[in-house]
Amino acid sequence: MRRVLMPDLAVVGAGTMGAGIAEAAALAGLSVVMVDREEAVLERGRARIERDLNRRVEKGRISESDRDAALERVRSGTDLDLCADAPFVIEAVFEDLDVKREVFSQLDREAPRDVVLATNTSSLSVARIAAATERPERVVGMHFFNPVPALKLVEVVAGPLTAPEVVRKTSSLAERLGKVPVVTADTPGFIVNRVARPFYLEGLRLLEAGGEPAQIDAALEGAGFRMGPFRLMDLIGVDINLATSESMYERSYGLPRYRPSHLQRSMVEAGLLGRKTGRGFYEYEGGEETAEEPGTFDPGRFFLTGDDELAAALGVKTGRGEVEIRALRDEETLAATGAPVGIRRFSNASTAVELAGNADRATRREIRALVRAAGLTPAWVPDLPAGAALRTVAALANEAAFALAEGVASAEDIDRAMQLGVNYPKGPLAWADELGAERILRVLDALRALHGDAYAAAPLLRNRAAGGKPLSR
Repeated sequence: MRRVLMPDLAVVGAGTMGAGIAEAAALAGLSVVMVDREEAVLERGRARIERDLNRRVEKGRISESDRDAALERVRSGTDLDLCADAPFVIEAVFEDLDVKREVFSQLDREAPRDVVLATNTSSLSVARIAAATERPERVVGMHFFNPVPALKLVEVVAGPLTAPEVVRKTSSLAERLGKVPVVTADTPGFIVNRVARPFYLEGLRLLEAGGEPAQIDAALEGAGFRMGPFRLMDLIGVDINLATSESMYERSYGLPRYRPSHLQRSMVEAGLLGRKTGRGFYEYEGGEETAEEPGTFDPGRFFLTGDDELAAALGVKTGRGEVEIRALRDEETLAATGAPVGIRRFSNASTAVELAGNADRATRREIRALVRAAGLTPAWVPDLPAGAALRTVAALANEAAFALAEGVASAEDIDRAMQLGVNYPKGPLAWADELGAERILRVLDALRALHGDAYAAAPLLRNRAAGGKPLSR
């Protein structure tokens, strides 16, 4: 087969990620050769690129001539020796260690010695992939995020033997593609998949405690997250999310805070994988969800204690009434107060309030109507310390503090990665500084007293709290 003459970049794998990388490179003006052993996969990859470029034209983001020029820059073929002339090769095949090692072993035989060999793995060990070659110093991780053309983050993963020059070249290529590179050590989950684990696992633990996916999602979305954990797991794929959690748990030698959920495992075994199967934590067949009727309520029945500002926002009294709603503070639980209904708001900017308690159905309906009338979203969650949103943010901040202390990445890069890679409203370290390290620590200690060492605080977090020093700088 005729070789493409001196491409700027070779991409091995023409699936969703490989095609996305090739498209991003072509849009940046680079010539690309896309290789896959299956012609049918190549055809789908080319069609995906063309379809996305056409959408860009329709939305006025690029011109027709820009689209045509980008398409001309992408060549494809089934022979791996097409990569031999490229100075930089990115592998983007299936996330399986044995498959990736085989590809790198072949590339090691085909490619010149000075070529950079990058793997787009999201969680596998770069060191183990590099060990399939005789040049581990030329192997680097280059983790793109899906959809590649839209998301800016690239994690540049330096293996233990990766040459500094290779890390620099990889970061420079990421910038040429219009991405923001963050350098991370070759540790389980790198930055994003590691620090994001609590977002999913805390949601699942609240589910195990009797919560409902839609209510937990509402609480987290009200705190500023673009999508709650259950909607996001359904979008990613429940099986893919579980595989990452199980990999983290295995590679950490069973650290309690990474323990996967048995409920998620059961869902995967039952084939409830999310949007791609029509059902996961939500059902995606049979039409739209039916919205709850607005409902009526008598504000005179309710009085709220412990938060005059929230009482004013809800339009209820702070004196005496028929039903007490108790404002809960951080690690406080409703059971400890004796009140029938508890309420907490993550911050004054939150668009949701969390509710807890065993009120009868009619009273719950009235309270939901009362909250909605104030322009807020009600979210009923289990009566546990810190509710849903504060508990999750505390766990995220704790994981970020562990990663920072272990030298995975700088504080700035950890926060940047979480905002660019998974669209968090704030970096977890900066968020901890805003809320206060002492407050985060109190929440973690209360959860540890109830649930055990899954909530053991990072020593760095405890030290910064004691010294009044920030985590994010």
